[in-house]
Amino acid sequence: MNVPWTINTTVKVPTVANLHRDSGLVEFGTGFNYLGPSYQLIRIATRVLTTGQVLTFPSPCGPDCTYNVTFAGPAFQCRPYDSSLPLPDLSAYGPNNWVPGAYLQFDVVFFSVEVRGADTGNGLWVLYGPGPNRTTFCTFWNATYNSNVNFRNNIAEITTSVDLLSPLNATNITLYAHDLYGAPDNISSVEQQWNTLNTYTIADTVATLLQGYINVTDQFGGFATVDTMIGVASFVDISPWNMSFEGPVLNLIESLLINTTWSLTSFLTRPGLSDLGGVNITQPANYTSVPAIVTSYPGQYVYSHFPLWGAYGIALALVGICAIIGGVMLLRNGMDGGLNFSDVLMTTRNPTLDKVCLGTELAGCEMVTNKLKNIRLRYGVLPGDGPRMAFGTEDEILPIKGRK
Repeated sequence: MNVPWTINTTVKVPTVANLHRDSGLVEFGTGFNYLGPSYQLIRIATRVLTTGQVLTFPSPCGPDCTYNVTFAGPAFQCRPYDSSLPLPDLSAYGPNNWVPGAYLQFDVVFFSVEVRGADTGNGLWVLYGPGPNRTTFCTFWNATYNSNVNFRNNIAEITTSVDLLSPLNATNITLYAHDLYGAPDNISSVEQQWNTLNTYTIADTVATLLQGYINVTDQFGGFATVDTMIGVASFVDISPWNMSFEGPVLNLIESLLINTTWSLTSFLTRPGLSDLGGVNITQPANYTSVPAIVTSYPGQYVYSHFPLWGAYGIALALVGICAIIGGVMLLRNGMDGGLNFSDVLMTTRNPTLDKVCLGTELAGCEMVTNKLKNIRLRYGVLPGDGPRMAFGTEDEILPIKGRK
């Protein structure tokens, strides 16, 4: 059984921070007017919208670890529309002069708009159908993110809850852009205004992707999309005459903003915007030290019986055959021999063989006679004044067995 062990340690982990200065999230126009989120930020939010997941980032503590982290960020508070909610004048936004809670014309299945600067109803409005259509209203908030990050095999699973702190007032926030770039010396709280502007812009990015509408265009139930990116969202299913959501819409929108905020850690891989007016632009991800639990797994070896015993069986069979042959040789010879050069040379010195080899001193295959090729040699005791081990002809070599 492969039992893991854990280590408690402290690691530096990425968070969405440094929002108190220009981080390349905001797009400015002529006269430093606020235009909305930058293209880099829109690209990140679009990837989250289409995949439904936080953009991955490398594990800061190995392939298997877990930690908790807290940081500030934007959040939506979404709820179904009812008559108690403040109702802005939305007649100028919709394709059919709609109001929340009323019926859209049968050919419109989705409509969304962000209202800012109105006396009432500032926030993101989402109307979806077909009828009876439903309406969701989302307000923008400063929030605290409480996240548990769990890496398994270098894949992150992030669970986040948010604590709402204070509403984000879009009317005042968009005016910060001109002051921050146009007259930064006149601002007493530059870092606070940057933090508020960047926080709002992250939420505004998600609202920008959702704004627009989808309507049926032909008798077969096909759709036309105007401005909104909701049609490519991972949590939306579109079929003829119908668009459905994979879960409560208010939860899906809230999670979309949370995942987009977390995905800003991947912003580190892209350069920020060019410096404007000597402002030091930083990236929106920062590293902070937190306690972490690192899990390690000892090596585990798994084998298949058939290949293992097949290889071992062949090896054992060959060893057994060699052992049998060696045993027979030892039994027949009755003694062993050395492998040094003197022993080898001594076994080849035989007067009988010297006579047979006469005339082949120059060697080479063409000089070897048929008589020499066909002679049968035997290894054993060569008799004489001093019997010794040598090669010789069958009729002169005595067997080794029984001799000492």
